[in-house]
Amino acid sequence: MLRYKEKKKNRRYDKHIRYESRKARADTRKRVKGRFVKASEAP
Repeated sequence: MLRYKEKKKNRRYDKHIRYESRKARADTRKRVKGRFVKASEAP
């Protein structure tokens, strides 16, 4: 039970980036209303 309480205390509920490379790729991709679209489909 003690281990459970220790783990619960260390949980992070804030947003944090797990994969820097995925974040970088997502930031450069084209979006329409927040969704990813192909470069040819972007207005």
